[in-house]
Amino acid sequence: HTTQANLQRDPRVRLLFGTRLVQGAHGPGKGCVIAGRAEIQTDGQEYAAVKAKFPWARAAMVVHVEKAEPQL
Repeated sequence: HTTQANLQRDPRVRLLFGTRLVQGAHGPGKGCVIAGRAEIQTDGQEYAAVKAKFPWARAAMVVHVEKAEPQL
């Protein structure tokens, strides 16, 4: 509920994803930063897909990507 309230005030998000399965510039590990705008959905196609995989989920966060950058 807190994230949903925060996104209603300001939908801008920056998410960092990382994995050790990809070789990075400084050894094992590579990441990516995604920036965009997010919204919480409680119905619709995206929500139905999330609910099918995670029956306990009350909503889906959908991110509209504006920029994606690899981390070195």
